[in-house]
Amino acid sequence: MALTDRQRQILNFIANYKARHGAPPTQREIARHLKIYVRGVQYHLDRMEKAGYLTRTPKRARAIDLRREQRATVTPLLGRVAAGRPLLAEEHIEASYPLPREWTGSGKTFLLKVQGDSMRDARIFDGDLVLVTMQPEAHPDEIVVAMIEDEVTVKRFQIDGKTIVLMPENEDFAPIRITPEQPFRILGKVIGVFRKL
Repeated sequence: MALTDRQRQILNFIANYKARHGAPPTQREIARHLKIYVRGVQYHLDRMEKAGYLTRTPKRARAIDLRREQRATVTPLLGRVAAGRPLLAEEHIEASYPLPREWTGSGKTFLLKVQGDSMRDARIFDGDLVLVTMQPEAHPDEIVVAMIEDEVTVKRFQIDGKTIVLMPENEDFAPIRITPEQPFRILGKVIGVFRKL
């Protein structure tokens, strides 16, 4: 059975709530979060249980177990990232999504919304979400998320002699050459792209 949008929202909320609080939400908490009736939550939970997405223990408030969660990693979607703040600080996180572990690997990952068309020729477009594995360094030709002073950018990492060059994938944009005195750090390497059609 394919999940409806509402059922996907419920599953995401359960996974995020469990990751944050160590226990699943109650039906009332799900209803309050999604602004629907508890009866509606019960209906969707019944359907998802029959389809094998979750199990429930009768007569217990926090008794929802996600069947497929052991293969999922809760991945945060970051909003604006500020220099000098921890990357996964609570104030940066706009939402979280359970993604298959086959996509995220075993390291820490995050999602970031792309702004602009500088990576168009690498098939990364404005509004796409890039999946990034956190790492402080990169090899030449890898696509990275880097912070230059207070700005976060997605570019192809290059080295020219001793100079770091961040290359766009669009001829309308100029390469960014990093001078030694510029505050600069690599936040991670892009390992996937998601797009709404």
